[in-house]
Amino acid sequence: MFAAGSMHPEWCFILEDGEQSSGRVALWTLPGMQKPLDLVLLDLHWDKGYLEGGTFLLRRVLEEAREAGAENVGHIIDAPPMQPQWQYRQAETLDREIQREIEEYGPERAGRELFELEKHLEHEPSWWHLAYSPEGELAGLIISSKNPTSPVIGYIGVVPEHRGKGYVDDLLAKGTRTLLDAGAEYVRADTDVHNSPMAAAFRRAGYSEFARRREYSVKLTN
Repeated sequence: MFAAGSMHPEWCFILEDGEQSSGRVALWTLPGMQKPLDLVLLDLHWDKGYLEGGTFLLRRVLEEAREAGAENVGHIIDAPPMQPQWQYRQAETLDREIQREIEEYGPERAGRELFELEKHLEHEPSWWHLAYSPEGELAGLIISSKNPTSPVIGYIGVVPEHRGKGYVDDLLAKGTRTLLDAGAEYVRADTDVHNSPMAAAFRRAGYSEFARRREYSVKLTN
């Protein structure tokens, strides 16, 4: 994560109890971004007295994140644990998070902020595709990219009036093939557990569920 520019030494924190280490956490961001986005590597003595020390550690680190320019900070827990978190403790799923941001900021700002985040993932311009209906209407889009640990389907969406026509299968097949042709040996993606149509599309394309994820977020600005 240091080599990728996702973490910096001054973003790493250790909680000490006397001369003993009793916890750790670090701030993480997408490569090239200057403000932190998430907390990772959160680890405390879960079997004893973690609540008071853990609360102190998180409050202190969130202050550091705010001073570093963060407006929101998230934390993800995967089961089983995966890079870069490696822990069992996890925020709300992506689809509902997007909906919440649309409700809070409006569709244009939410879309622009998502677009800016996706731009910081490794990608080639040719990996992003728009789909059109036979009549020339925009039907959907797919964003394929690589995060610091794996090739991913960063975003896939179908325009509401064109849903139910099979465009999601075409888009997912295109995005997956794009990454495989670029040398990927596997491709990862995620969807809200409540988004059953998208989950079904992944299964139709041959994807299999390998983990469950919870996401948490805290707003640092008024």
